[in-house]
Amino acid sequence: ALLMDTGRHLAMLVARFARRGRAVVVDQQGGRNSYRPFIVKLFPGDWIEELEVGAECSRYLVRRGRSVVEVAFRAKGDRVSFATALASLAAKYARERAMAELNGWFCARFPELKATAGYPQDARRWLAEVRKMGGEESLTLVIRER
Repeated sequence: ALLMDTGRHLAMLVARFARRGRAVVVDQQGGRNSYRPFIVKLFPGDWIEELEVGAECSRYLVRRGRSVVEVAFRAKGDRVSFATALASLAAKYARERAMAELNGWFCARFPELKATAGYPQDARRWLAEVRKMGGEESLTLVIRER
C-alpha cells in the first residue's frame, strides 16, 4: 500500500518536473533493491533506463519524449536530500499520530493494555495481549500482511 501511494506522488512529480530535467529522491521502500517492475508499471509508454541497482541506491531515468527525470530510491535518502528529510519527518509525525489514535481506541476498551509504538517486537507483544483480553475481532482492522 505504501509503495502504491508513493507511486501516485512520484508520477505527479515526474509529470511536473520532467521538462526541467530534475531528480526525485525517494527513501528506500520496504528493503527492496530493484524497482524496475514498479517504475515500468508506473510510467507506461515512457522509456525507462536502469542506471544502478543495489542495496544502498537504485536509480532510473524516466524519459518522456525529450524530457528526462532521474528517480533514485536511496537507503537513508533523508541524509542526501533535504526534501526527502522533510517528507520523512512528516511521515513519522503522521505515523505517531495514527499510533496514538490506535492506542487510544484499544486502551479505552482494554484499560490494562500497555500502549505500543507498533514496531515488530513490541507489536507481537501487543497483539498477543489484545488476543488474551478478547479483542481478536478488533484486530482485523490493524494487522497488515505482506
